[in-house]
Amino acid sequence: ATFVGLQLDEDGNRTMRTDMAQSWVEVVSGRGGRMDPVRTMSDLRAALQKHLAENPELGVETIRVWPVRDGPPVGKPVAIRVEHPEYDYVRDVCNQIEQRLRSMPGVEDVSDNLQLGNRELILSVDDKKAAEHGLSFLDVATALRGAKEGLTVGVFRDVQHDEDVDIKVRYSGQYVKSIDQFRDIDLVSPVTGESVKLRQVADLRFDRGYTNRYHYDSKRGAEITASVDERLTDGKIVNERILAEFAPLAQSDDKLDIYAGGQYAETRDSFRSLKDSAAIALGLMYLILAAQFRSYVQPFIVLTAVMFGVGGMIMGLVVNGYPFSVVTAVAMVGLCGVVVNDAIVLLDFVNHERSSGTPLDVALRVASRRRLRPILLTSITTIVGLAPMAIGMGGYSKIWSPFAMSICWGLTFSTILTLLFVPALYQLVDELKQYVLSRLGRQVRDETVAAPAEAEQI
Repeated sequence: ATFVGLQLDEDGNRTMRTDMAQSWVEVVSGRGGRMDPVRTMSDLRAALQKHLAENPELGVETIRVWPVRDGPPVGKPVAIRVEHPEYDYVRDVCNQIEQRLRSMPGVEDVSDNLQLGNRELILSVDDKKAAEHGLSFLDVATALRGAKEGLTVGVFRDVQHDEDVDIKVRYSGQYVKSIDQFRDIDLVSPVTGESVKLRQVADLRFDRGYTNRYHYDSKRGAEITASVDERLTDGKIVNERILAEFAPLAQSDDKLDIYAGGQYAETRDSFRSLKDSAAIALGLMYLILAAQFRSYVQPFIVLTAVMFGVGGMIMGLVVNGYPFSVVTAVAMVGLCGVVVNDAIVLLDFVNHERSSGTPLDVALRVASRRRLRPILLTSITTIVGLAPMAIGMGGYSKIWSPFAMSICWGLTFSTILTLLFVPALYQLVDELKQYVLSRLGRQVRDETVAAPAEAEQI
């Protein structure tokens, strides 16, 4: 689909201009295996840039290629926002940042939203000279508009079509062809009644203004965006390097602020909220397990499965070459609630056997043998269900394939390590508990024996 005069960027912002167009292209994966979205975007961008370089007569000034994202984080990989009261100064700072970005390897499609529009005729009135002739800015602007577009001086009643037609008076086209002819427009001074040339009280010049003047939280500014080739660099590295290099410039001017937005800001905020969510989730899990097992120690044994799962997930990311992103962080939080099921099943059976008088060693062996099949079946069904998404069967997703892969690796490692180490950890904690209780009991007995001797001495 192609839209002429309309553009929707990664953040959902809509821009309407007559000199732009946007095309949406869906790339279908072939039968020869999964397609790398990053490589596909880079190849498509390079092919379009090569075509434009070979055909300069097309007159295309800027071309940008970016993917439609179906999950967090949203926005451009590089999004630097510059805020200052003066747009011209913002333009200068943006040029410096854009020049630095273009010099970095792997940074592509560098652009900003301060786009220049068509030529405009700028009117600058000298208030002092205009006041001498009793003219205001409105008088001069009205005369200029009347010369070009005309002024309505009356209404003509069209009886035949039963409608009113405005009567306008304006200069003939031959008298308003150049800027010098506009400067020679006559104005009548309300003070002296004499004719005054426009050039005597004002100046005219052609200039190109900005198509849009952006504001962020009521502050004037502009945003610089860029894409990155993830095979060469990372958006986080680029954003942090730009902020560090231009920090002295921002500190030298109190009115100048430089921020990093886009994926960088979204990822930072998401990790901050996920950190709080993980802490709350672990706290609630501990409270529920403590109430279930009626113990303050056994919930910690169950929660060791979380460490096993996180370790397996990290190993899976390293093996598959995936970065630790917001999506995999969400998968890690969800994994915390899944991997503890195996340990809960195992410990619940051990507690049940011990309550019936079975010795600890025998209870651990019986639980490991009888609960092996339920634990394996529970984990295998989950892993098999997520495996097609993890390996990209039927279509690879840059968002959800790493998500599923993280859970599969984490659950696999957690299941194996839970069966191997949780029984040993349970016995170790129980022996440590018995040792501590015995030591406390000996100390109590010693104190009770020493008390009568001290009483006799008194």
